[in-house]
Amino acid sequence: MRENKLAIVSNRLPIGIKNNTITPSDGGLVSAINGAHLAADTQWIGHLGCENHSDKKVLQDFNLQNSKSIQYLDVNIPSDLYDQYYNGYCNQVLWPSFHERVDLIHFYPALWEAYSATNIHFAHYINEQVDEKTSLWIQDYHLLLLPKYIKQLSRSRKVSFFLHIPWPSLEIAKQVPFLEEIAKSLSYADMIAFHTKDYEKNFLDFWYYISEDFDQEELSAIEHKLYSFPIGISPQDFIQDYSQISSNDSQLQTIVGVDRFDYSKGIDIKLKLIEHLLETHPEYREKIKLRQLLIPTRQDIPAYQDYREKVLKLADRINNQFKTNDWTPIELIEGRMTKQELIKFYQSGDLCLVSSIKDGMNLVSMEYLAAQSPNNPGQLFLSDQTGASKFLGSQITFNPFKIKKEVKALVQSLQTNKKTRQKRWRDAMKWINKNTSNFWASNNLNNFLVGGGKYFVGPRSTTSTS
Repeated sequence: MRENKLAIVSNRLPIGIKNNTITPSDGGLVSAINGAHLAADTQWIGHLGCENHSDKKVLQDFNLQNSKSIQYLDVNIPSDLYDQYYNGYCNQVLWPSFHERVDLIHFYPALWEAYSATNIHFAHYINEQVDEKTSLWIQDYHLLLLPKYIKQLSRSRKVSFFLHIPWPSLEIAKQVPFLEEIAKSLSYADMIAFHTKDYEKNFLDFWYYISEDFDQEELSAIEHKLYSFPIGISPQDFIQDYSQISSNDSQLQTIVGVDRFDYSKGIDIKLKLIEHLLETHPEYREKIKLRQLLIPTRQDIPAYQDYREKVLKLADRINNQFKTNDWTPIELIEGRMTKQELIKFYQSGDLCLVSSIKDGMNLVSMEYLAAQSPNNPGQLFLSDQTGASKFLGSQITFNPFKIKKEVKALVQSLQTNKKTRQKRWRDAMKWINKNTSNFWASNNLNNFLVGGGKYFVGPRSTTSTS
């Protein structure tokens, strides 16, 4: 067997089965890892939900037919357990709290039990199905307990963990049920990585807060495991024949937005920003239009249902207040677009507005810039609560919690001249072209498989995974 053989572990596999056919999934994680040049014997472990023999046969045949590509292993989890784990603790406790919406936490003990049980289920599956010499690269908040459970079953196995969402500030972290257990579980990993130094610092602040009984060697050891690797995109995927981009000769400036229909994306804030612009700068009435793509997500969770209703009502109210016979300020588009449709959508925007209240990175900001023509690029107006804002500093950033104050910055963005937009675009693209998804994956794996060391394998504990 090749040395440093790798298995990626995530909540879901990056594929689905429809009409007895394997179909690829979308999402930032999938795009980033697919953009990396992984060895042919890499495995990807996750839940697919093959609940019948037919689906299992489809996956088995697909792996056999693509034996020189990534092999997909399905961790089959009972549907009732998966629902409490995924729609419960993952997305009604961890997701809102890590995005600083503790008011949306909905917790009861059974959710934590389901989360723990599912992570244990993953650990036992990996221990039984994956060679002990295979290193694990675990992805994201669904599997925060997995490093501990894996090490308890196989202490010599190498484990790296990457968190794709922000680690919350200490004030927020103190309010998250069982987060101390989670942090101690993460400490079993040989490497723990985040998008930014800020998230890394937040984790370390919480670690010191919960570690009063640890000696100095244990405290300092955790610092050697922490890394920050900002995720990127494959910019060439968003480049096409710029000569096909139609110039906007009308007086109407188009603002585009692309977001999952998630409260963390601050879509309501975006609409209120447009509303305040039209109220305070009437000269922009009939001169701007927001076209917002809303990608459905987590539609079974009440907080998401409530948020969707709130956004739709807000858009209707603003449109009814300002629309004329020939113009409506806001157009909401619910659904998905193909890659080519998305590129054209990006290119139609004179400005891209990203208003997240908290966002691990935000790849939309990079995709929008990568899709622009170098001769006449659009302007990015980016929330300073995104990880991307730390790296795309040449663009205009704003505080989404102070929209009345930030209308001035939005006007500035809309009035940016071509020469300034070109310079800002070139500066941002230097970072985007260097920090690609492949670069992100390579940094992670080189530090993990080559440079990473086993400084400290978890806190003192005798808890069993059985």
